[in-house]
Amino acid sequence: MTAKILVVDDLIANVKLLQAKLTKEYYNVLTAMSGEEAIQLAREKHPDLILLDVMMPDMDGYETCRRLRADPATTYIPVVMVTALDNTTDNRVNGISSGADDFLTKPINDVALFSRIRSLTRFKILVDELRLRGKTNTEMSSVDGNIMHYANQISNAKIMILDSDKVRSEHMNSVLQEYFQETAVLDNPSQDVNLQNAESYDLFIIDLNFGGDGLRLCSNFRSNNNTRYPHTDPLTGCYNRRYFDMHFQNIVNEARDKGKDLSVMIIDVDHFKQVNDTLGHTVGDELLQQLRKRIFDNIRISDLLARFGGEEFVIILPETGIDQAVIAAERLRKKVAGEPFNTSAGALDKTISIGVAEFRPSEEAKDFLNRADKCLYSAKETRNAVSHDQL
Repeated sequence: MTAKILVVDDLIANVKLLQAKLTKEYYNVLTAMSGEEAIQLAREKHPDLILLDVMMPDMDGYETCRRLRADPATTYIPVVMVTALDNTTDNRVNGISSGADDFLTKPINDVALFSRIRSLTRFKILVDELRLRGKTNTEMSSVDGNIMHYANQISNAKIMILDSDKVRSEHMNSVLQEYFQETAVLDNPSQDVNLQNAESYDLFIIDLNFGGDGLRLCSNFRSNNNTRYPHTDPLTGCYNRRYFDMHFQNIVNEARDKGKDLSVMIIDVDHFKQVNDTLGHTVGDELLQQLRKRIFDNIRISDLLARFGGEEFVIILPETGIDQAVIAAERLRKKVAGEPFNTSAGALDKTISIGVAEFRPSEEAKDFLNRADKCLYSAKETRNAVSHDQL
């Protein structure tokens, strides 16, 4: 990842010094000589971090930071305030009160500077990804007021109706059963809703007055890790193809609009059909569940893992160029091949093949994904391999 840093200082010598230090460490550097210019650049260029001088004419760093925090377009950008003032408690309080994430004093210690940059840019990537996932969740919830719109695509979804009005709940259930393979009704508010079992459902339809407070029950679902995110694959627990398709389009748009790196991996289990044919589908399911955990334990929290279909998984890697993506893919390939899977049929050695591609701003999301898919087919020619194309 190459972070984009905005340096703001009214003294050209200070700007040039920081620019030289950051460029030497392979950061992309933007510069501004005033608070107004910094705010404008932040809106247009979307930096990953802002190094902001406190003492500037017209608009000081505190006011600049307050305006950045007040603007929805820039409020999530980390700000490190830089000043020649004594490192007193009052100065730190003023900086933090105005919305700064950290505070450095001149002359700047390089170790402290780069440690702040690394930690805050990693945090920024995570926040950006979580905000984007929230946007995808919202879009999936509101994409169509008619629940039957996607019925043909998700006919295997599991739906639970929670409504103490038996007539109404049974009517809804009878309608839903025409489109979905599995539905259930809970009409007794005194019966506890098991949040652990609830994770297997893809959709809940909850009466506002269920149990006296349907909103509280909804809040419980949203605050529980097992039920926080809908639309997941019931076997592996990772995101399903439908969620991936919508989120992938969102993150591609984000990368194109903000000029950010983006890579994707498509993973296929080598000779998976042999497992199902010789050992049975139960063992195949066990393998996929354990593979999901092994993948998840070896990617970043900002990376998104989805089940692409069958024995294929896909990983979206935000803020990641092709070189870093290939390194991550090779690490993952070795992790899978280096340790057998413990199944009900005994220890099972399996390998994976991975196709990797980096986003090109001129292409559409489907073309980007198709390139990764072609790389996967290339990797599968030898198996237990990683294949990628070059920009």
